[in-house]
Amino acid sequence: MSAIEIENASKRTPRDPKLRQLFEVVSRPIANLKAPDSPPKIEQIFVSPLAWAYFSAYQTVVMVASAVAKSLASGLENVDKLVKLDAANKILKAALPHQSEYIDEYGFKGYHYLLDELEEKLMLALRQTLDGEDLDQESISRSAKIIKMVKEISAQSEAASVQPGG
Repeated sequence: MSAIEIENASKRTPRDPKLRQLFEVVSRPIANLKAPDSPPKIEQIFVSPLAWAYFSAYQTVVMVASAVAKSLASGLENVDKLVKLDAANKILKAALPHQSEYIDEYGFKGYHYLLDELEEKLMLALRQTLDGEDLDQESISRSAKIIKMVKEISAQSEAASVQPGG
């Protein structure tokens, strides 16, 4: 999905059945993924808040790509405005503040490059949890900020799906 120009694709897919079919094929493997806030909360109690925040940020990136693919497969127009790319950018900036300029420059097209770094940070946070290391104040603040943003984007998505036509 990183090579896709969302704005251009969302103009073409309503009128191009072959392009919609392409996005249908692309979105099939991710059809059974859950929304970012839907994993059972029981899983959250076994990891640190920072590990959960990195997991949530990672899952948000995957879900945004899924939403874009499914929207394009449906032939929706203005997908770039329907999918909450600004919210996903904020979540990524909170999780990876040193990548803010990169996120501003590349946005959705650069998300896949950030997944490896999110995964590394998640694994490090999980190792720290297993080793019994306490979180410092900065890590606690960062994790709270990321989780808050993930919950906000989830609430917005749920509200949009309940509205007629959403």
